[in-house]
Parts: sequence; C-alpha cells; structure tokens
Amino acid sequence: MTRFLSVASHGLSVMADGRITRDWKAAKDSTMSVILEKESQIYMRLMEEVKGRSRIAADKILQVRSLPMSEGQKMVETESAILQIRFICELLALSSLALHSGLGLSNTLRKSWHADNIFTMLSDVNPNSFQTPIVLTRKDDGTFLYDNRKIPLDRYGVKKIYERCGGLLHRGVLKQVLEGKDRAYNLDQLDIWINRIVELLSPHSILFSKQNTCMIVMMSVPPNDRVQAYIVVGKQPGPLILP
Repeated sequence: MTRFLSVASHGLSVMADGRITRDWKAAKDSTMSVILEKESQIYMRLMEEVKGRSRIAADKILQVRSLPMSEGQKMVETESAILQIRFICELLALSSLALHSGLGLSNTLRKSWHADNIFTMLSDVNPNSFQTPIVLTRKDDGTFLYDNRKIPLDRYGVKKIYERCGGLLHRGVLKQVLEGKDRAYNLDQLDIWINRIVELLSPHSILFSKQNTCMIVMMSVPPNDRVQAYIVVGKQPGPLILP
C-alpha cells in the first residue's frame, strides 16, 4: 500500500552540523493522481524483485565460497550471481522509468532496456530521477525526519557495475582462448557491488521535477518485510528541492 504524506507545517529544519532536513507527516487528504498511485505500486513490485535477486546473488557467492564443487560449477554459479547483479542494475533504471511513465516520455525511452541509456535520457526529463539514499526517522508525534545519506554509489557507479557485469558475462576474445587464460572472478568485488546497491536503496527517495512531490521508499517494513512507499507532497508550489 502506498501512503501519502505532506510536509509538516514547520517545514525546513537546520541540524547542529548545518545540514538541512525536512519533517513529514501523514496527510488526511491527497491531491495526487490515481496514475501516480498505480505507478508507485509498479515501482514497489520492482523493488521486491531487486530484493529477491540481491539475496539470490549473495547466496550463490556464499555457496561458491563454502560448498564443495568443481571449478566448472564455481564458474557457472559465479556467473549466475553476476547476471543477477546486472539484472538489478536494469531494475533500478526500469523502476525509475515506470515511476515517470505519466510525464510524457518519448517512444525511444519507453522502448529502451539498456540501464545507462534509460538513466541518461530520463535525466533530461527529471535530473533527480535516480534513487537517492536517505536516513528516515519516525518521531513520536507521527512526523518523519529525513536527511540525505552519502554513500559511494551513484548513477555513474551503477553504470560502471552494469558495464563491468556485461563484460564479465562474455566468454572473452580469441586471443585469451589461444593463450589458455582461465577466467577468474573476484568474489569480494561482487560482494561489494551487492552491498553498495542494498545500501543505496535502504531507504531511498526519488523526486519529481514537475510536481511538488517525491516518493520515499523503505525496502523492509515489519512485520512482513515488504517494500513500503510514501508519496510526499509539499505545501508550496513547484518542485521539491532537497539538499
């Protein structure tokens, strides 16, 4: 279920270290369209898929490390994990694209499947379309306090992971085959990629440039560990600009 929120009456707050934060609280009424409600449901479904693929990739890497298997089996299981990570990168782009599908996207963008192409073209529609990691705290009075988090992964980092996974999934060039070079995978690097993606999303927000609106997403909400989305509507007209 998507919950609709509005900016609390006190608006912006400045923390002791100078960071600007915002408080949010649940709104009784919402002017958001039914279309955005549908798009947010699609987004949450895709985020559930990201969670599932992340766990599969992590499990396969753990199995390669801990279970007895042939070198051939290790190669296949590792490549399966790499494929899951590449799918996750595509899901990050596709989910953001789905969330913006009501903003008059071009046919080229609607038909695109390449993650980096999607983010590049979508940034022309909304520069804030990429997932932004945040810290979200629910206060005793029912309001939400959040601030951006700094992590070592952004849209360009996802692009590098996506491209690197694509390269690893190719068998190689003839020169390598003739030289008898064995394929080698860095399991530690795969773990780092998975962990950074999980860190990016837990939790995160996406801003809508043409509406006074953003969406906050929590990836695991008890008791059923499901993705939860909060549509945030500002009281002032114009786009929400976060620090």
